[in-house]
Amino acid sequence: MKVRQMLPAILALGLLASGARAQDISIHRRPTRWRVSWEKVRRGSAPDLNLVGVHYDLLGPLSLYPPLYGGVGGFVAVDGAEDGFFLGGASIGALWQLAPLWNLDVGTFFGGGGEAGGSTTNGWALRPFVGIERILGLYAVRAELSYLETSTIDGDLRLALGISLPSELLLSHELGRRHGLPERIPPAALRPRTVRVAPRYLWMDPDGDSETTSGASLDADIGMIGLGVDYSLAERVFLPVEAYGATGGGVDGFRMAGAGVGFAQPLGDDLTSLVATASAIFGGGGGVETGSGLGWKAMVGARRLLTSNLALEFGAGRTSFPSGNFDADTLTVGLSLRGRPIELSLRYPRGNLARQGLSSEDGRTEELRVALITKLERPPKNDRKKDGSLLPDHIPMLGVRLEKPIHPNLSLTAEGFVANGGRAGGYAEGILGVRLLFVPPELRGIRLGARLGIGPAGGGGLDVGSGLVTHYGADIGIEIGNSLDLELGWGKAEAAVGAYRAEEITLALSLGLNRPVSTH
Repeated sequence: MKVRQMLPAILALGLLASGARAQDISIHRRPTRWRVSWEKVRRGSAPDLNLVGVHYDLLGPLSLYPPLYGGVGGFVAVDGAEDGFFLGGASIGALWQLAPLWNLDVGTFFGGGGEAGGSTTNGWALRPFVGIERILGLYAVRAELSYLETSTIDGDLRLALGISLPSELLLSHELGRRHGLPERIPPAALRPRTVRVAPRYLWMDPDGDSETTSGASLDADIGMIGLGVDYSLAERVFLPVEAYGATGGGVDGFRMAGAGVGFAQPLGDDLTSLVATASAIFGGGGGVETGSGLGWKAMVGARRLLTSNLALEFGAGRTSFPSGNFDADTLTVGLSLRGRPIELSLRYPRGNLARQGLSSEDGRTEELRVALITKLERPPKNDRKKDGSLLPDHIPMLGVRLEKPIHPNLSLTAEGFVANGGRAGGYAEGILGVRLLFVPPELRGIRLGARLGIGPAGGGGLDVGSGLVTHYGADIGIEIGNSLDLELGWGKAEAAVGAYRAEEITLALSLGLNRPVSTH
């Protein structure tokens, strides 16, 4: 049996696994923020790009220099791109308070991406910026002078406008039996949130007048694999965020991502809920004519609980890009895993966390690992792209991985990569998979791992066929700090239908985050 056929069974077993044991825990917080921006990028004779950026920053990670911050994020074109322009990467910067309610922000974004058809470009991107923030209550408005330079865009000073939203990351630590709980956080101050994470398959049947960017009729059904996160805002209202990549229909490199609002209404037996969502989406690539790239998706479906935390979900609806020639009937099916991370009331004094914690009756600790990855894909010598040109000796990529341990030796993983070299501008990969871990008892601080995943890939002129690519390999991790590992990996990538195949070499910095979750 091929590895990609084994993966759904492994994922199902993993989702059914039990979580961590509850103990009394202490809580501490890390300040974070969301940054959202808009800017117009002029490209000479090419159409101007309207770029929307979204970034998530961890503030003050080093006590030696509190202004420092680091984060991940990206940009997407909502107008002006012919084939789905996007950038993904990381940011580093410093945030100083100039005066009460005023901040100075100096930083740099670096990463990769481009248009999905950028088969002769390298895909790298660099964007230094200087910004001023004016705090207005629970948010701040921003103005930036930025200098975006990529392999297809010459650097030029431009103005970017946006907002920043303060948030926080709560971390926890088990107190153990020898340390009593100093003081209990009042239950009224706790705000458990329901978060559902769901790998999904999406199928679209384009309307008869849907077209490709070349004007040809788009007749084939389109299959996509993606990941959705539903974040509860109220008892029956949630924020759906999702991203998909094509794996069928001859449109490899076609991608969609979006967010909106959702409603869930429990039915009579409380095991089944009626679910409806409406989302704004950005999409492009793969030659699909999405116009400006801005569209909408509306779905109605149901969610059926299989266990207390695992549910089967399905939906039917409509996807449309009004400024392009693409509209389609849409079906989705997926498995969602429920979590209950704990947040604190806005009015709860954070200074109390120095002497207060959570009893095992209210919460427990769960681990989530986040990794920044640099990857080198090495195709065999003399392999070729779709247009017949030779593939480069190597394709460098940048990526991020989220890893959810569900057993001491098993984790679920979600990864995303963008090319930033190798004449593969616009090539990107999404991977959903599993990772087996082994800690040799005689080798302290060493982890051995094996990984298996599948997901969409496309762009850059690489011949990935339908867009479905299998990844597998092994790695070794060395603990270099508190919950911080340095990982070196080797593996292979292979298109399910196309000719693309490559050896993978990865170097990753992996950080373990222990989060408080509700026991209720």
